[in-house]
Amino acid sequence: MAIFPPAEEHVQAEIKYYIQKKSRLKSLLLFYQAMYRAQRKYIGEVPSIALERIFSGISENDEPILLKNGLQISLAVYQEFMQSLLEDACKYLLPELTTSQSKVLESLLTKTITDCVIAEKIRKPTNLSLPCLQSLLFERQNSLTEKELAVMAQIIRAACQIEYIRIAQQAQTLSLFKNWQQGRCPVCGEKPMLAILRQEDGARILECGLCHTQWPAPRLACVQCGNTNQDSLGFFFVPGQEFRRVYVCNDCKYYLKTIVLKETNRDLIPDLENVVTYFLDNVAQKEGYGYKKLQTEIN
Repeated sequence: MAIFPPAEEHVQAEIKYYIQKKSRLKSLLLFYQAMYRAQRKYIGEVPSIALERIFSGISENDEPILLKNGLQISLAVYQEFMQSLLEDACKYLLPELTTSQSKVLESLLTKTITDCVIAEKIRKPTNLSLPCLQSLLFERQNSLTEKELAVMAQIIRAACQIEYIRIAQQAQTLSLFKNWQQGRCPVCGEKPMLAILRQEDGARILECGLCHTQWPAPRLACVQCGNTNQDSLGFFFVPGQEFRRVYVCNDCKYYLKTIVLKETNRDLIPDLENVVTYFLDNVAQKEGYGYKKLQTEIN
């Protein structure tokens, strides 16, 4: 089961490790540290939800429960959270903004929080990917630069994550989807952020980037199309970083970043690994796998 948000000491250790390797990522990683710290304050106790009944009898052929029903999320509840995170974003990611420009951004965030169209859209987890949020924000706030849009999208997603993580943690504690075999999250339906090959047995575990649910998946099959023909499946890695692999399917052109735990001596944080390995996404896409365009990066 994923522990999210990660403990402060763990985050500090991982950030120190990454900065030694790639100092240019320092500002982005410090922003993530601030985001985890803020989320930790809000997640607290899991709400009392009758998940046993909701997930009862879930099978590999079912729709993810929150994909079917959506989730009522009130951004107004997290206004203080988002405004605080915006201050951190201006400090670490948008240091070039003047005080007056930062005030304008804060005003736009307040306007976004009370936007009825955005409130309706974010009920569905399919609209919470960063590209979707950036597109939605552009429609509503087209005065923002691409980088500002990316930052605002990340802040809104971070707020919505709190609701999803609360539900996912309770569901996973109760082992309500231990037989789930699909290549999408059993809670929210999002594609896996990345995979982990477990140290003790090499089993493939997928992790959702929205609610951070973890679930098992067959290792010798494409998690998107189910292809098991080994002639059209493969993986690549960057020399010197063999513990980071990218598994690819030549049938559907899907790719999945994967961490081989037995080849690294660190207790790494999958969320941060995903952030610092955007270069692997770029390599995969240049080779014709996955989407042609990622969301605007905020680093």
